[in-house]
Amino acid sequence: MKYRILAFLAISLVVISCEDEPVDPDFDLRDEYVGDWLCNENSSIYGNSSYTITIEKSDTNETYIHISNFYNLGNAIAVSAEVFDNSLLIPAQNVGGNAIDGTGTSNADYTEINLTYTVDDGADNDVCSAVCTPL
Repeated sequence: MKYRILAFLAISLVVISCEDEPVDPDFDLRDEYVGDWLCNENSSIYGNSSYTITIEKSDTNETYIHISNFYNLGNAIAVSAEVFDNSLLIPAQNVGGNAIDGTGTSNADYTEINLTYTVDDGADNDVCSAVCTPL
C-alpha cells in the first residue's frame, strides 16, 4: 500500500510538472528586438566600424524583423531577418545591390545581439561579425 501511494505521488508530480504554461496572446517576441542599436562591426574588408541600426517588426510576416542601415548601407535600406527566440536567421537576399545572408543570436535578456554575415557586392565577398547593443 505504501508503495502505491508513493507511485501515485511520483506520477502526480510528473503530470503536474508537464503542464503547459499559459501563452499571452499579446506577446510578440519581436518586441524584444525593436528599437535603435549600436552596431560594432568587424569587416574582413573595411575593418572595425560603429554605426546605428534600427530594428522594426515586419508588417507582412509575424516572425520577421527589418534591420535598417544594416552594413551601414543607409537608413532607407533594410535587411529582413527571421526571429527564433534568441536566434536570428538572415536568409539570402539582395539588398542595395549586395547579396547578404547570415545568422545571429541574442543573450537571454536581449541586451546584446551577435551577428555573423557575408556581404557580396559582386566584386568582393565581405565576411563580417557584429555585436549590437541597445541605445
